[in-house]
Amino acid sequence: MSLDRHLDVLEDHDLIRLAQDEPELEYLFRHALVQEAAYDSLLRQERRQLHRAVGQVLEELYPARREELAATLAHHFFQAGDDQQALKYFALAGDVAYRQYAVAEAATHYARALEIARRLGGEPPHTSLQHLYTHLGQALELNARYDQALDTYAEMEDLAHARGDRALELAAVLERARVHSTPNPAHDPDQGRALAARALVLAGQLGDRAAEARIHWIIMLNWPTSDLVESLAHGEQSLALARELDLREQLAYTLQDMHRVCGNLGQTERAHESLAEARGLWRELGNLPMLSDCLNSTADMLFAEGDYDQALAFATEALELSTSIGNQWNLSFAQGIASRVYRERGLMDQAFQSMQESIAASERAGLMIMNGRTRLDLALTYGLIGAASERARRIIDQVHAALGEIDALFNTYYRVVALAFLAQLEVRIGNLDAAQESLRQLKGHTSSASLQARAELTLAQGDPTGAIAFLDQLMSRGQEQYRTSILADAWTLRGRALLAQGDLEAAEQALHEALVRSRTLMARHKLWRILHALSDLESRRGDPAAAADYRRQAQEVVEFIARHISAPDLRASFLDMPEVRAVRES
Repeated sequence: MSLDRHLDVLEDHDLIRLAQDEPELEYLFRHALVQEAAYDSLLRQERRQLHRAVGQVLEELYPARREELAATLAHHFFQAGDDQQALKYFALAGDVAYRQYAVAEAATHYARALEIARRLGGEPPHTSLQHLYTHLGQALELNARYDQALDTYAEMEDLAHARGDRALELAAVLERARVHSTPNPAHDPDQGRALAARALVLAGQLGDRAAEARIHWIIMLNWPTSDLVESLAHGEQSLALARELDLREQLAYTLQDMHRVCGNLGQTERAHESLAEARGLWRELGNLPMLSDCLNSTADMLFAEGDYDQALAFATEALELSTSIGNQWNLSFAQGIASRVYRERGLMDQAFQSMQESIAASERAGLMIMNGRTRLDLALTYGLIGAASERARRIIDQVHAALGEIDALFNTYYRVVALAFLAQLEVRIGNLDAAQESLRQLKGHTSSASLQARAELTLAQGDPTGAIAFLDQLMSRGQEQYRTSILADAWTLRGRALLAQGDLEAAEQALHEALVRSRTLMARHKLWRILHALSDLESRRGDPAAAADYRRQAQEVVEFIARHISAPDLRASFLDMPEVRAVRES
């Protein structure tokens, strides 16, 4: 009986169905159980032969698509019992998934490759144990599985000791130092510094100057808990070595991460120069995921500076690039930045859409830190439009749950930011006790976000003098002067506090400073509140014409925001806010 006749019989008995006839004939089993039964009916040797034949045919027919088919080829050669070919393609499938930030898939492929490599012994012919271990660990980190990543690096180090392989030992110590030096649940700055020092000794003994460049970069990464000037010095050492040795990739990594240190030292021009050079290097190297990441870092800094137009332009480029290569991490990051610009400008529908897409992308990639960050932004946005009683509260609970799952923001620099933002939201929706509890957990931290939250809470508790004291701390920081958005909020809070004290002249100066900054930003959510406060100020002065003019301007901004909230319940919530009602009814 011919193959065609066999297929006809199976189709007549409703066991298979035609999937397509062009460009190639393809059938599918109608039920997975039928497929499983057919597969199990084959003898083990027959199955192996079929899997090997399929793998070989795919290699021969599609030589240009081996990366695309790597996972399929790995499966067939593994089932065929061909460990060498399976190892080759599991490693390749891991590399493909890793480049796309499909980190859960990458980790699975690398783990299978290592399992085979350990069974075979020796160094794999098509890759290296160092590559497999380091990329498996890094994929696990990106998937927020830091304990497993550290276990991977520890196993790598044990193998290095067993084999007397100093280079492999150095690579393992380097990765452990990097994990402990960056904000994550395993953040341990002392351990990070100790491991980095040990790595420097090993690198010196081996004469590995490329590793030295990487080590100084890792030490620089410890900046949230170390001296910024010292961190910058290590960054400069890394740059010098990378330039001397023409280590283009390391140069790009160091430049990109150095911008944070420079920014926090108030060296904004140098920070931008570092990012610009890094972007050029990533383009030259053809590393599209890191180029997208660098575009997002640039957008994030521009947003903090208050250059919303350029921030949105860079985020849009990152979004388009991330979408084209299927990079969910940077897609999530770009949508998150874009959503903040839309929110500040009162384009609420676009803000909500971008936030939801950011959350969905982070969930697809298993990136819970980004997921928690965007959920927090979503909660803050609901709070801004008065959707406090249900939606914002639910989102707050989701943020706590997301952070609690991975404990990612509660032992690190980012914990401060998360709790400060939660406190701000609680103040804005009237839950002062909950805000006090969030700030209590900060235990004296004085980041700009926590100082702003403390000022908001203190003012809401009826203590304008205390609020001004916190604002004085925030506004006296030289390194914060580039954060136009933060200062617009700070001047607004100062104006409200001075107004509460009855100091109308000082309040007017502060509110006008906030007004100029907010108009420059075109930040409508800040703007209408400032105009409303100025209207109140002019009423107290006894100037009804000036008060009416400010109210009219505030009304225009409020109506703009309302027009850009399409959900009827959310629009009604915004228009029902006491401050909004006061603006519209006056």
